[in-house]
Amino acid sequence: MKKLFFIFLALFFYSCAGLNTNIPLKENQNFFILRTSDNQKISFNDFIHDISQSNIILLGEKHDNMYHRNSEIMIIKSLEGNLSQNNQKLNIAFEMFPTSNQEIINKAKIQKENIKEEKLSKALNWDKTWDWKSYKDLIKLTFYSNTNMIGANLSKDEIAQIYQGAQPLKGNLSIQNKVKQEIKKIISSSHKIEDEKLLEKLTEIQQFKDRRMADVLVNSKNTILLVAGMFHVSKKIGIPLHIKDFKSKKKISVVIFNTDPKNIEHQDGDYVFVFGDNQ
Repeated sequence: MKKLFFIFLALFFYSCAGLNTNIPLKENQNFFILRTSDNQKISFNDFIHDISQSNIILLGEKHDNMYHRNSEIMIIKSLEGNLSQNNQKLNIAFEMFPTSNQEIINKAKIQKENIKEEKLSKALNWDKTWDWKSYKDLIKLTFYSNTNMIGANLSKDEIAQIYQGAQPLKGNLSIQNKVKQEIKKIISSSHKIEDEKLLEKLTEIQQFKDRRMADVLVNSKNTILLVAGMFHVSKKIGIPLHIKDFKSKKKISVVIFNTDPKNIEHQDGDYVFVFGDNQ
């Protein structure tokens, strides 16, 4: 069992294929935005205006999709510009960094004028199980801007400790059996796992990750945006449920980058970026 766990641990720090992230996106040509509350298409500008009113913005990506990465870059640029006009600061949190890496991130940020782009991954102690080529444009944008960069995830050591045994999470909405079963089903389908004990452990780890990211988000003093996998940010099974269990009154916007234009799941997010058939 332990050997199986460490094999699949790598899957949870998913290493994506190398992507060309310099392909521009055009609204209504490459994508459109659906607001799920009224099932209406809205413009990108209206979308940015809407999410600017939120305290917490969750962006749910597929880790190996270049269109999702470019969408994140577009959103961050526009959101930061919108907030800065009102003298508001933006924090950007990443699933790709553990909270234990925060001191390293802060130290690098202070010295950002002296850190060359080709040295950035080393300066940030980037986890190589996440493909740097896929994320470098997004990370560079965040690092060299005036935004705060925040680590939001568990460390590998913490994940290993949870696997060995941890006190169950407390809560109400987030720990419902139907939530756990849906997460287990997704993990089994996505990673072709049938071992029931391993599935239970991986489901537990997924929920501990979601709880950690929710904790980071609700305790942010500034407007905060999180970049994470789409199942982490799902309103049905992910971070939003943990935020509610914290009894937070902060306003949340969940943005899902859809991978199948013929199968849009309205209950996962407040806004859905719908890409063309080839995206």
